[in-house]
Amino acid sequence: MFKLVLICLIPHLVNSYVHRSDDRFPICLSETNNACQEEMKKKNETLERIYHIHHPLTDLFNIYTDQCRKVMECASGLECFKGKSQSEIIETSCDDVGTIQYSIDDCLSTILKKIYSNDHNCTAGFSFVSERDVPLFSIYSSFQENLFTADTIFKKEKQCILNIGQGVCKTDDFNFLQNNYDELIELYTNSPTSDIDQWNHPSEKFYRMHCGVLHNDFVQKSENISILSVNQENADVQKVVEIAQTAQKCHQKPVIIPGLEKYLKMVSENIQAFPAVMINIFERRPRLLEYRCLSSVSWWGVFREVVECMNGGDAKKCVLSFIRSRCQEEILADFEDLAVTLTPRNESNVPGVSFSLFKNNQRRKFVFTVNNTLINF
Repeated sequence: MFKLVLICLIPHLVNSYVHRSDDRFPICLSETNNACQEEMKKKNETLERIYHIHHPLTDLFNIYTDQCRKVMECASGLECFKGKSQSEIIETSCDDVGTIQYSIDDCLSTILKKIYSNDHNCTAGFSFVSERDVPLFSIYSSFQENLFTADTIFKKEKQCILNIGQGVCKTDDFNFLQNNYDELIELYTNSPTSDIDQWNHPSEKFYRMHCGVLHNDFVQKSENISILSVNQENADVQKVVEIAQTAQKCHQKPVIIPGLEKYLKMVSENIQAFPAVMINIFERRPRLLEYRCLSSVSWWGVFREVVECMNGGDAKKCVLSFIRSRCQEEILADFEDLAVTLTPRNESNVPGVSFSLFKNNQRRKFVFTVNNTLINF
């Protein structure tokens, strides 16, 4: 009876932690549960020992990884998986123990932000923004080299990292970091030796933290730049463009997070053209610089709305479409009571035509009057 209950529980234990990037239910799950009962049982027993607030340390993590691999070996021989990819076998057999977000990850991510902010002596050379007298090109050339090597600071500057952590991490998280520092950092900074194990390794998550810090800095700096001041000579604009270009490193390596690679690629490919597009629009339409509807909009506020449209589309049309949508009232006001006269060619059979164009205040539409006849549009 006990064995029957255990068999019934196994699918629920697996499904509780299985993560699919496309949110679909894992394929061949019942077949795997039935054919690989012993392997599943051992894996799930280890899973229950894992404390889901902090990442499992080396011994427990290695035990789980080994048991997960045995489930995969069993499942890969099933008829149900014939013609299926290795990733589909992994997603059915294993749980995202190494890649889910633990409480300690918030602590490490906050420390990483401090490293790049250059607030501490031990983090020199890893900041987004260096001293004012350092040329901009040198700042970001150095930053590109160091973007994904901050793990060397975690290994070489243990006490400095702990000092930072003590000030920014929750007490429980800091205590866990302090008590298990060497083992935890080894797990997070050393890539797995097997490609099969890479799917569920915390080093992938640590890599993503760098990308996240980079993206957050890009957004923060972009939010502080008014769209009306975007031009290629603006030093702040140059910094934002450089940060976005550096983000290309984030999609040069497979990252286990849905949409991030595609999104960063889209941003980095379109961000450099964005200032030139805005300059062209404002030069040809200087009246827009006086629009109140744009005065409170940031660079990021516009770019995030148009970047998908720009990706493969006409960038100028994308931005103008955004402006038309946001500034309808002021655009209409510019055409209020505008008189227009058309003079036809001097031919005897063509009558003279004149009309005026103005805004109908009740209907909020443009209307034409042709020889005193009202025509609505």
